[in-house]
Amino acid sequence: MGKKAQQRRAAREAERSTTSALHGIPRWSQDSAGQVVATRPPAFWHSAPGGAVDCTLCYRRCRIEPGAAGWCDYRANQGGRLVLPEHGVLARCQRQMLGLRGGIRTFLPGARALALGLTRCTAGCSFCSSAAIVHNPETLGWLGDRRRGIGTSGGWHYVKSMLHPQGIIQLAQEWRARAVVFAENEPLLSWEYTYDVARLARKAGLKVVIYTNGFSSVRAIEQLAPFVDAVDLGIKGSLDPDFYAVHMRSPGAVEHVKAAALAWRAAGVSLILSDLIPAAHLQDDDRQQAAQTALYAWAAETLGEHTPILIGPMVRPELIRGAVEMTDDRSVFLKGRDQSDESYAGRIAAAWGRARQAGLAYAHVLGYDTPLPCHSCGAPLLQIDAPAACGAPDMHGACSMFTHYCDCWRVHCGAHKSRCIACGAAVPIVEA
Repeated sequence: MGKKAQQRRAAREAERSTTSALHGIPRWSQDSAGQVVATRPPAFWHSAPGGAVDCTLCYRRCRIEPGAAGWCDYRANQGGRLVLPEHGVLARCQRQMLGLRGGIRTFLPGARALALGLTRCTAGCSFCSSAAIVHNPETLGWLGDRRRGIGTSGGWHYVKSMLHPQGIIQLAQEWRARAVVFAENEPLLSWEYTYDVARLARKAGLKVVIYTNGFSSVRAIEQLAPFVDAVDLGIKGSLDPDFYAVHMRSPGAVEHVKAAALAWRAAGVSLILSDLIPAAHLQDDDRQQAAQTALYAWAAETLGEHTPILIGPMVRPELIRGAVEMTDDRSVFLKGRDQSDESYAGRIAAAWGRARQAGLAYAHVLGYDTPLPCHSCGAPLLQIDAPAACGAPDMHGACSMFTHYCDCWRVHCGAHKSRCIACGAAVPIVEA
């Protein structure tokens, strides 16, 4: 077979492979300058008078005039149609281990995962620890200094690159990941990319984990949920409406967050709540106590007393290395100038106590030194041990799991098929 015939055959095979694997997901192309053209018809919008469009993806319900973008700056109006200018732009694509970052420790703890983060958000948190990614992605450079270049399998964080949804699946399989995790930005803002990856992941036998703020419409959740296995619904300030209005630029969001929690619960996913506790300069004691009492009682009554809830501190926005989750160094906490480490730790402990008092048996605090006990017999169900010596230390000698994969961590799970090994009680742990 001649060289040209071989090339034609390879092209035909690639075409068949692509069209059969993508299930209607548009292929990407490159323009004459080598920049990726990531086409994707957007969902959740309709035309409005005067060439405007109404976006119905999140609770804000933006009416977007021609040439403008929505509140999020991710969804825009181009010629009377909704477009996605940043579709496929990833600010994070890393190999990680489930349970070592963020709230979801009760779903496949210790399993290898491919963690993704896109750009922009539906909230405007003044304390966001991923502020550059969600608020100012234009300040991030491009991987390899190549604008809108194709991403590589080496992984990246706080730098932009692009990878087609099918490329995500291929990379996850190459890294022997068991799950694809959407975090960092709001995954349901980039709904189309999340949906495409999730569908392909389900077909490939990969689990899908979503970290979300709950601002999206119930309809968007219901269409995505069949392809999602676990959800961390991130709550801030214990759903205090004033806190959402002032410090998250999100007035009126609280009832929508509750509706989202109920929608995910109805979909049958593994649901966990994460409650970030503000320091005193952001939320005074009286408001905090009232908000926590109301939230935890509502969660126990409507979501169930065995719903896991992770209670943790806020991290200073300029720190992105994840030290708060890997060490006992509290200098990374977002405290007021006059607040001590001890007083902030006391706020976290008080929140945990209120959650337990409300009946939430699987309320736990961010940290690795205390096992999560069975609600029935008290046997340890889950414990994560930090490495005594790390095989991939950063420049300060600490574990660099935040930026590089590390297999030094050890997970001890006392559950099997979501039942306590010691007593047989059903527990909200999906073991790896």
